[in-house]
Amino acid sequence: MALLGAIADIGDELYSFGYPEDNVGEPATFEIEGLTGDVPPRIKFKAGQVKPGMSGSPLLNRRTGAVCAVLVSTRGRQSSLGGYGVPVSTLAFPSQFP
Repeated sequence: MALLGAIADIGDELYSFGYPEDNVGEPATFEIEGLTGDVPPRIKFKAGQVKPGMSGSPLLNRRTGAVCAVLVSTRGRQSSLGGYGVPVSTLAFPSQFP
């Protein structure tokens, strides 16, 4: 069972384990930059590579020990630019989606 948590703070480290299409599974770490202006907002993070196929992986906040988001997209397929996540609060309250 996973502990779900609130949106993380800027600078918090995130950990994820995903299954990219070119691998049997691998870990990734990221650093939170903040929230986007999207409705609902997404968590923008840097300093790690998000590969195709990793979408849907949980993002664990290392500081709180709780899953704060689900990985949804990359900022660069061939680089370590990071990506975006949907906060679990959005997933718990789907009426927030436009």
